[in-house]
Amino acid sequence: MSRFVLTDATIVTGASSMKGALGVEDGRITGIWENDPPGEAEGYVTVPLDGKVLMAGGIDAHVHFREPGMTHKADIGSE
Repeated sequence: MSRFVLTDATIVTGASSMKGALGVEDGRITGIWENDPPGEAEGYVTVPLDGKVLMAGGIDAHVHFREPGMTHKADIGSE
């Protein structure tokens, strides 16, 4: 079981940005805290991020459906 808390991070979501900490256990987010994590993060390995940005992975949604025209290259079904 891996338990760690990422501290001193700038956490960016689709709605906001804040300075805080993020807890993770077995690959799942267990908590997001503004500023420092509370006592419930005891037992977690602390990983200081020194102000680095922490955000969800990006998805490249740039595709060319080629409709109308040139559907022999790609269309909505193949992309």
